[in-house]
Amino acid sequence: MSGDQPSGKAPERTGIGVHFMYFVYAGVAVLCYVFGWVVLAVFLCLMTLAWLFAYFDDKKQGSTERGNPTVPDRSHSAVSGNSLIDLNGKCPVCSGKLFVVEVGVTTKTQIMAFAQNAKGWQENPQALAGHMPPGIYCRKGCCAIHTTPAPVQADPIKVEGPFGFPVPERIKWADIMRDGGSYALVYDSANNESVKVLLKVIGTDKLRRTGYRNPQLAILDPLTLEPQKTQELDWDEAAGLGKLLTPLLCSEYEIEFGGTSRASEMIRYLSRRGKL
Repeated sequence: MSGDQPSGKAPERTGIGVHFMYFVYAGVAVLCYVFGWVVLAVFLCLMTLAWLFAYFDDKKQGSTERGNPTVPDRSHSAVSGNSLIDLNGKCPVCSGKLFVVEVGVTTKTQIMAFAQNAKGWQENPQALAGHMPPGIYCRKGCCAIHTTPAPVQADPIKVEGPFGFPVPERIKWADIMRDGGSYALVYDSANNESVKVLLKVIGTDKLRRTGYRNPQLAILDPLTLEPQKTQELDWDEAAGLGKLLTPLLCSEYEIEFGGTSRASEMIRYLSRRGKL
């Protein structure tokens, strides 16, 4: 076996086998013998400070890793849907059971059964018909993590929504506009498109709002971010879009600008059909 191939065994120890710090301690002992105990006191203070810095640095790194759990990419896994659920365990938010949608593994019947019993999906026409974006979903509806950002064309995943607009996969940003009442939101679709949703307020200023106009949806140019295709949604379509966006509020990706709060406000008005 060549030296480049791992053997599976722990590497053998080389060298004299004595830790370097032993030499440091021996040197300090000699200095103390020559210069007195003051040197020892200074050395102990420095070692204590170094230990404290290392302790808090390790603690900070550990908390960062716990706060940002890595979601494994299983988009090319060949195991069954049930084993995927076992691997993922419980929801990180509510500790509930998870449901995995994977291309070529999860069946349309399984998706329909999940949608009929899962909170937040019981009124989703796309899910009830057996079509959901690939990802990991909480059965209580509090969390959704999409695992395949690439376009999905294979059955049983349906890329286009029931009303013809691109299915949202990740909310990029959301914020309130300068007029103090209108909202704008941009999401990435399952087709790798950037889609902007504009919800304009009806009223003279933010203190005299009477409602919202029908939302405008535009597909943005990937280079210039200028609108390429624009369409007006009716309120049934707007409500359907809101239901698809709701699970993405607890995605692993951060929502920029106004964040989750602004996105949640806009989705609420979409579901209310423009009413305050």
